[in-house]
Amino acid sequence: MNLSRFVFRGALGGLIGGPLFLIGLTLHDFYRLGYTPYNGALQIMALPYMLVVGLVLGSLTGCIVWISECKAKVHLPMIVRAMLGAGFVFTLVSLIQMLMVDHKWHAPSDRLESLINGIVFVTTLGSLPAIIALPRTANPDD
Repeated sequence: MNLSRFVFRGALGGLIGGPLFLIGLTLHDFYRLGYTPYNGALQIMALPYMLVVGLVLGSLTGCIVWISECKAKVHLPMIVRAMLGAGFVFTLVSLIQMLMVDHKWHAPSDRLESLINGIVFVTTLGSLPAIIALPRTANPDD
């Protein structure tokens, strides 16, 4: 099992997940507020940032899947990889939120908004890269 393949495919999944994350937040704002603030311009300006965040989180998720597969010595099923990626991103976002609680610029959100943001984060930046991270090879022992 080659680490570079897992990292590359995880990064590719993160690059796909970054724009999907922004689409999810746009839909969340549309259904919560009834309109999209800034006519979507904020999401367009955030696209390069989210591509980088997706790339980094996807690469780290690919590393976690690779380590897990090396330790288990079997190809992990898709649902297990998705749970690994979701758990990693959920833990990382939770730690960041705990560190930001004391800052004055952190606006507290209600529980439903936090739940929806967490679901969007976990699915687009955690599960998707983990699912994509497993490379398919002609040789199953590779």
